Amino acid sequence: QLFSFSKVTDLDQSPEVSAHARAVVQILGTVVEGLDHIDALIPTLHSLARTHLKLGVLVEHFPIMGESLLWTLEQHLGPKRAWNHYVKEAWIKAWSVVQLVMQNAMTMRTKVVLPSPSPELSREKVRKLVQESWALAEKDLDANGVKFFMRIFTIAPGALQLFSFKDAKDLEKSPELAAHAGNVMRTVGQAVAGL
Repeated sequence: QLFSFSKVTDLDQSPEVSAHARAVVQILGTVVEGLDHIDALIPTLHSLARTHLKLGVLVEHFPIMGESLLWTLEQHLGPKRAWNHYVKEAWIKAWSVVQLVMQNAMTMRTKVVLPSPSPELSREKVRKLVQESWALAEKDLDANGVKFFMRIFTIAPGALQLFSFKDAKDLEKSPELAAHAGNVMRTVGQAVAGL
């Protein structure tokens, strides 16, 4: 199971799912804000990791979300020539901090070894690249949300069973998926705007 709310019957209308989505993007925003002061973020991320561990989340679940996020952004921004090495690295940097610190905490590693900071990608540069690229991605928010979820379902097919639209005949055109995906992507947009 990827999510603790697997017993909820209508995930696209679920306050639990909305709260979880907000929490995920808020922590990503906090990480982007604190990239230059990661030591201050480690206790928060460790606490979050312990909570997720109790809920049955495994370290191998983190790459699914990160890969899905990057893929979705690349699919949308690439044709606009707004996806480049620096934008990708900014998003990778923000997500990899979350993933690495939480995975270390979940596997009881006491020493957290973070990737070396890139001189060309300061915290301010990461924030700027993430916000500018999101401004382009949100112009087609619903379609990008559907792409994001379809990518998750490609990587982790079992995740589809957690959603009320799991039996839709044409999933990509499902109004229920579109509504849920749009809500999730709007929540990501709110967090990015607050960076």
